[in-house]
Amino acid sequence: LSNFAKVPSGKFLFLVHFKLWQSLELLLNLMKLPTGVELSFFVCYPEFHSGLLKFYPFGYCAVFIGKYFLYLTFIIDKNCKTIFAAMKLNTVIFDMDGLLIDSEPFWEEAGKETLEKFNVSLTPEQYASSTGLRTEEWLQHWFHYFTIDEKYIDEAEKVIVQKAIDKIVAHGEPMPGVNYILDFFKGRDFKIGLATSSPLSLANPVIDKLNIRSYLQTITSAQDLPYGKPHPQVFINCAVELNSTPLQSLVFEDSFNGMIAAKAARMKCVIIPVHHQQNETKWKAADLQLQSLNGFNEGLLSLFL
Repeated sequence: LSNFAKVPSGKFLFLVHFKLWQSLELLLNLMKLPTGVELSFFVCYPEFHSGLLKFYPFGYCAVFIGKYFLYLTFIIDKNCKTIFAAMKLNTVIFDMDGLLIDSEPFWEEAGKETLEKFNVSLTPEQYASSTGLRTEEWLQHWFHYFTIDEKYIDEAEKVIVQKAIDKIVAHGEPMPGVNYILDFFKGRDFKIGLATSSPLSLANPVIDKLNIRSYLQTITSAQDLPYGKPHPQVFINCAVELNSTPLQSLVFEDSFNGMIAAKAARMKCVIIPVHHQQNETKWKAADLQLQSLNGFNEGLLSLFL
């Protein structure tokens, strides 16, 4: 790599295993390369990662090739910086449940009421351990734990979702600072998106109830994706729809699974846990922890720029 700095221009092609890609990316970001150098890579991935490749965030040119390779090209700009150095934060993505609207108590009620029909109950600690999951995965987890026949999952999912929608639309209240934080980022010309594990059949009524649709440039749901949080795809999809990259994106979350999804997407993450969980050490995986949306300010934003 040091030889790149010694040539006036040129084209280089590499075959890189995905486990080495992050280290190579970091080196490129730190290096001062001459104008005109063009770097191209075939990044080799195992099949497990293939579903995410079309959303891969890097490069002026990114082409998905089959199941195992991604072709990336970087051309050094006139300021002798790689594209990585130019990826300034300009996008913010919000979770919905528990972050923008106080909906978790109603999801908890709906879930517990449904499980009671199978003669099982959850402790508060058990419920907290599974927040952020999609309803289907939440049911799969607890049906397996309590050895309930999984043939009942589809019907139980419909019941929980409808119960939750009814309760949240009727009784849900905005979390502190919702309008403040949206105005904050809108005033700084950030692209704003919402990425939720909930179905759009809930997201849309909540957005209208909070009267925040005018702030949002896109709304993505993990409901019909192959994997929900903690898989990062819903966040990556949101960034793609905003014409942004993960390195340009800041996520606000309230759940552990959501935080892991944001970090897996390689986005910055501000975590705002429910009050009684604020002192848990697991939140240290986030880039910043706050007590409410009102706590974010210009000084904290500057930490990410």
